[in-house]
Amino acid sequence: MPAPAEGTVAQELAALRSSPVGKLAIGYSGDWIAAEALLAGCDGWFSVLGGFLPKLAKAIVTAAHEAMPVP
Repeated sequence: MPAPAEGTVAQELAALRSSPVGKLAIGYSGDWIAAEALLAGCDGWFSVLGGFLPKLAKAIVTAAHEAMPVP
């Protein structure tokens, strides 16, 4: 799904999670919004960067997951 405006990912994600859509995995496309989306708790990141630099992309995802509080 296209990324929302910068700084609004958490609000959009919360709204989607509380709707019937929230039963699906939610991911964003766009390398520029990856950190915000991952830290907001999205399920996926669709990336061009991941195709060219997969180790770097994995490191970004791992770091974001480690920064997330345990539910």
